[in-house]
Amino acid sequence: MLKVSDEHIWYWHKHCEKQMELGLSVKAYAEQFNVEYKRFSNIRYRIIYKKYSDPENYKKILKQAKEYLASGEPIARFSGSRKLNPRIISEMVTHLQYQERIERLTKEHEEPLEETKMNFVQVAKQPQEIQQSTEAEVLEKQNDIEIIISKGVKVSISPNIDSMKIIKIIELLKDL
Repeated sequence: MLKVSDEHIWYWHKHCEKQMELGLSVKAYAEQFNVEYKRFSNIRYRIIYKKYSDPENYKKILKQAKEYLASGEPIARFSGSRKLNPRIISEMVTHLQYQERIERLTKEHEEPLEETKMNFVQVAKQPQEIQQSTEAEVLEKQNDIEIIISKGVKVSISPNIDSMKIIKIIELLKDL
């Protein structure tokens, strides 16, 4: 059984997803997003394993690891009788445990559609407010972005913010 917390696994899983989505090398991603390279590389290996780097071998090892888990045998006996490297079987078992937890956490983080659906409502100004507003005030309000979610979080984003920061803010808000 894995000795790491769900939060730890979810945090690194999201980094793995983002790194693959952006197509950056592990080192470049770690530098750009200020994560410890060695730690990210190690945990990414456990989460991703050889799924993309060696898909044929991954399928073969996956089958062997599932056979090992079903057998109930000690790993030394199982791998010895099949002339397998016990380290490789052990790594795949760890990978499978990470995958099971990530699958469960993904289901927990998915909310019903009613809760995640955002409704935007246009609020019209009262006629006297329109007359009192100056043109500069209206322009300033049009350039700001304000996000309010149902859990009471309100985020105001100024017009000169970097688009990557907006993406990060939205990704953080998705998990609330």
